[in-house]
Amino acid sequence: PAVQPLTWTGNVSSVWADKGNWLRGVVPIATNDVWIPGASIGTNLAKLADDRAVRSLTTEVGGQLDLAAHTLTVSQDLNSQSGLITGGTLLLTGADASATGIVQSDIVVGDLGCSLKTRIHIPQFLIIQGSLLARCPVFVGDGLLSVTGPATFTDQGTLGLLVSGSAAQFLGDVTFGGPNNSLLVDGVIAIGGNFKQVGSASNFAPALNVETHFIGSDPQNRQTILFDDTRLSRFSQLFVSNTGAGVQILP
Repeated sequence: PAVQPLTWTGNVSSVWADKGNWLRGVVPIATNDVWIPGASIGTNLAKLADDRAVRSLTTEVGGQLDLAAHTLTVSQDLNSQSGLITGGTLLLTGADASATGIVQSDIVVGDLGCSLKTRIHIPQFLIIQGSLLARCPVFVGDGLLSVTGPATFTDQGTLGLLVSGSAAQFLGDVTFGGPNNSLLVDGVIAIGGNFKQVGSASNFAPALNVETHFIGSDPQNRQTILFDDTRLSRFSQLFVSNTGAGVQILP
């Protein structure tokens, strides 16, 4: 039989580590699936007091989780239906795991060096209202990746846009420093901040039908474009829809 997830109740307090706040009296560990319901049995909202790890995490509409200044490691799927995961950092380490929903926290994909071979798939949408640090690959299917804060692809971190309905939106600065960003097969990239490709071992090489749009609107600051290595890196289809101070290509 399938193992039932551990469900938050908040009967006693907001403390994650208190077993009285969980439906079966068991505090989650790294091998447990966790469910944060929209209508908790108690009145206390879940809050971390230290770093924790779970297997998968689901927050229903209305379900809230405050990571405070801590890290919650999720080794399989993330489903944030509520959009009310706040503070701290979500560390996603799953191999071929999925991530869906709205998150106000920062997200890190993979451990340092990507030794755990993490691969995150976005089948519908993932809206990150914090920052994104991708040390391992992130693949967008027929859906949307949107990042409000700065986004960085490094170590083995690559961005994959796989079908014509794939879209990535970076409202802040975005840096591509991963080893191979040639998995940009189809779809649209929209950039509201500055664009940078860094390092001679990395590249930004979208396929011919991938559109890159610069959509900045700041009247005081130009968007900038910087390629560290132009031998393999380029735009295929470039659109400037900047309604602010324009776009500048840096030498």
